[in-house]
Amino acid sequence: MGEDYTNIIYMPKVRVVSDINLRLGERANPTVGTFNIVGMPETTVGHKDGLILEITRLDKAVDNTI
Repeated sequence: MGEDYTNIIYMPKVRVVSDINLRLGERANPTVGTFNIVGMPETTVGHKDGLILEITRLDKAVDNTI
């Protein structure tokens, strides 16, 4: 069996280009949704050409019940 890890996705500048419809609450059915985003480069310290996406992988899953 594989190992589970928690990843943090950092996108400093994005635009959501899809309709998002979220139902929250105790009786809401669990759903899987898809939405599209457009990442726009942002100049930051250490990324002169522009940062669009940065993924940080943690040593283990944040929720160890997985």
